[in-house]
Amino acid sequence: MHDFLDFTFWDNSVERWGKFILLVLLAYLVKKYISNILGTLLYQPFRKFSTDNEGKKFVALLGKPMELLILFITVYLAFKTLHYPSSLELGNEDLHLKSILNKLMKTIGAVAITWVLLRIIDFMSYIFHLKYSTHEKGIDEQIVPFVKDSAKVVVVIITIILGLSLIYKLNVAGILAGIGIGGLAVALAAKESLENLLGSFTIFIDKPFHVGDMVQVGSVTGIVERVGFRSTRIRTENKTFVTVPNKQIVDSFLDNITERTHRRVEIKLQLNQNTDAAKLTNAMEEIKIALTSEALIEPEFTVLFNAINTFSFEIQVVFLVQQIDIKTFNEIKQHINFSVIKILKNNTIEFAQNDSMQKIV
Repeated sequence: MHDFLDFTFWDNSVERWGKFILLVLLAYLVKKYISNILGTLLYQPFRKFSTDNEGKKFVALLGKPMELLILFITVYLAFKTLHYPSSLELGNEDLHLKSILNKLMKTIGAVAITWVLLRIIDFMSYIFHLKYSTHEKGIDEQIVPFVKDSAKVVVVIITIILGLSLIYKLNVAGILAGIGIGGLAVALAAKESLENLLGSFTIFIDKPFHVGDMVQVGSVTGIVERVGFRSTRIRTENKTFVTVPNKQIVDSFLDNITERTHRRVEIKLQLNQNTDAAKLTNAMEEIKIALTSEALIEPEFTVLFNAINTFSFEIQVVFLVQQIDIKTFNEIKQHINFSVIKILKNNTIEFAQNDSMQKIV
């Protein structure tokens, strides 16, 4: 048995290989348990900003990246107990198995650490969302996702720069200087992206709308679902998903439908010229009474004998409905239309040959 354990394979005894495999296997079996413990410890600084339910979410978010990190550390330390086979080493030191494995393991470690940081950023954005959801309308829906994405980009860029510099010993400054030679071409290619990025900052500063508002930008009408680096995502009335560049939003006339205080309705009645003036006067008074009976219609309405046309008398009815959901608004508009028809019929007033025209503004 002792001779078997001393048997050498790739410059390592069976005993060394056994310890290596056992250590890696043990780490694989307990990584989830250790991950939960480490996640609970890392959660402590956030405890005063959240509840126990958020703590479970934090541990769950860090589960996979922490398990990868634990496995990486264990395998890295386990490799330290082995002798690297001299038969696999090439003349170039950078091509030695030891060098290649070290760089590979450090790269995996950098990925695992970055993954953990990205998950922490996700959790922090989640906490801010909960904390500020009762504050000013839309502040969390707009600012938090943008800051979260910005922080993630910064973390990834820093990781790449440090990885190239510390792990692969590359001259990052030289690489950036080399890229600077083609800076003009890059700047021209990135011109539109930079304009959209500046547009996103303009949206955050001016706040022409919030996430959840219904807006109209050019021919696109819908509800804002997300404001990103480059574009704003809008869910249209047809339930399609439209991505509008932020530059276009800033440069276009934007109508925030949600911020309307009222909806305006205009009705033009083209009536037969044989109608008696007394009947017109009576019908107009009854229309005023019908408008007054609707609580959501503002009292500053207009019922006007607007014009005498070649083949008709024109009565113009204009009123404002308080800002309500579209279904209730349509019900009120329909009720007024029926009331007008009934009033005209009771006063034996007929329409002219051309039909009445109705316009919603």
